[in-house]
Amino acid sequence: MSRTWRPALALAILTGLAWIAWTPSPPPADQSSVQGMLTQAPTAGQPQLWRVVTRRLVWGQAAKAMQARLQQSGLSPVMLERKESVRMHACDDATIYPSAASAAKAASAWGKRGFQADVIQTPDGYLVGLGRFFIASYAEQMQARLKQTGRPYRYQQRMVEIPTFRFTFAPTDHDAAKRLWQKLQDMGIAGPVLMPQSEFQQMYGENGTDQAAQGH
Repeated sequence: MSRTWRPALALAILTGLAWIAWTPSPPPADQSSVQGMLTQAPTAGQPQLWRVVTRRLVWGQAAKAMQARLQQSGLSPVMLERKESVRMHACDDATIYPSAASAAKAASAWGKRGFQADVIQTPDGYLVGLGRFFIASYAEQMQARLKQTGRPYRYQQRMVEIPTFRFTFAPTDHDAAKRLWQKLQDMGIAGPVLMPQSEFQQMYGENGTDQAAQGH
């Protein structure tokens, strides 16, 4: 990642509700096995352990809030944290300013129009960041607001590597895992995935298995 985007990445993680994002989990190599997982019981005579895994979060505070919510419901979640490439949508003032003072003046002007504007130093000068989003619809809403101002702005997409968070639970038999999956659905937690323990190990490796075993 270039130095240009390091301050922007920090800004993306630390600022605003629009930067709290649910995003789909990367599909496993054999996606068909997960797609059929919620309707097909394990093959008779071949018992195996199963896992429930939540979709990923890209903001640590949102992950902590979900962890507390799960614990309050009597569950014992285990957080899986790893770095992944996530598409970031960036909206900025179109001008590269020669000094921090001139950029701060522009940021103040954006602030008076109701935008949270931040000065970001780059190798070429200073820019005014107007938002970093990990959900395309949020970026579209911001662009609509920016267009209404009549002021020029820049929109870019960039893949950035950031910490992501998921929750899993101790491995169990299929019926118990299915009940847990349904409980999460009833709680309004979007898109939990039910998968065999062997698939979980393939996706998250030995480190993920070790972490999840500690929550048993």
